[in-house]
Amino acid sequence: MVSATSEVTLDTSVFDQVIEGGDVACRERLAVQLAAFVADEETGAKERDAVVPTLLKLCADPVEQVRKVLIESLANVDKLHADLMFSIIADDDELALPFLEKSPALDSWRALAILQVGDISRQMIIAARADIERDPVSEIVHNCDVPVCACLLDNEAVTLDADQYRRLYLRFRDEPEIVERLLDRKDLPLEIRILQAKRVANRIHSLMAENGWLPANDADEIVADAEETALLKVLEQAESSELDRLIPFLCNKEMLTPSIILRAACRGDIRIASLALGYLGSMAPAKVRRIMDNGNLGAMRSLAARAGLPKRCGVILKAVSDVARDSAGLKKAPNADQFGQQVVEAVMTRYADVSTEDRLWLADVISRSCDERIRSIARRLRTGLARAA
Repeated sequence: MVSATSEVTLDTSVFDQVIEGGDVACRERLAVQLAAFVADEETGAKERDAVVPTLLKLCADPVEQVRKVLIESLANVDKLHADLMFSIIADDDELALPFLEKSPALDSWRALAILQVGDISRQMIIAARADIERDPVSEIVHNCDVPVCACLLDNEAVTLDADQYRRLYLRFRDEPEIVERLLDRKDLPLEIRILQAKRVANRIHSLMAENGWLPANDADEIVADAEETALLKVLEQAESSELDRLIPFLCNKEMLTPSIILRAACRGDIRIASLALGYLGSMAPAKVRRIMDNGNLGAMRSLAARAGLPKRCGVILKAVSDVARDSAGLKKAPNADQFGQQVVEAVMTRYADVSTEDRLWLADVISRSCDERIRSIARRLRTGLARAA
């Protein structure tokens, strides 16, 4: 038996005799004893290093059972020589992978080494570990393949920053296995969700065009509607601080269209509409809100024109403002459909100085910019107004 408290220099020749002349059972007992020796906290660093050559020989034992006993005995040891650890990890998968999965001796630099030279199965084990550190996470995000990154995203203990999410999306935006996992992440930057919605819409449009499923104009309308619906869903879920970042992002990507702004306004999301109008018109959002709260039609028309919308759209903004004011005192606020319906009715029936021609034009705008139910209402009212005229 090896003594952990001995201060004399270890004579390891007896270990070599066991390895060279002992049977399997003897080598197994030696493996268990040496593993206990290096695991003992009272064992000094010099003594621990002295038995490394013997342990390496046991790691190379031709009998798998000897290696298995050694590896299982070392699985919970938190201080292992690097050569010994890498020798174990290089063994057959059935021995190496369970060890790699739980060994407390796997620190950051050893994990990095395995990620850089190891095979997919070993990389995946590291990606799935709950104690994975920052540098190995970064290595996986930047350099590892789909299965490894998928394991990382499945690891609930891993928190990624915005740049890492962007890197993964940039690398794997055409890989459903990664994209689906990214979209499942609650802390995924919203601009990635927006870009993915745009990519999906473009893909649908390409499929429609290639297969001739619909006339070109109908296909364009369906795809644009789906894209805007998905985009608004993302914006509606955003915190105010996120919206402050997303509105310029959308503008730079040429995705902040008049239709998006009017659709948000007609759904009652004045927060989104006012931020967009303010950004496009170089006005503070608070000033935009004051204009909308005051409800002056002339000011609304100027606001629309300044933001690049047709001046006549100021009537829609006026209707949105009036419906919001009327709803403020209600116990139950109208939902998006109810709000939109009231906006359409206001545009078509209020405001004596709005001409019939303008109302018909505005009904067309609303029918192209709103959800299907409000679109249907706008079309019916337009038809009735056109007949009456």
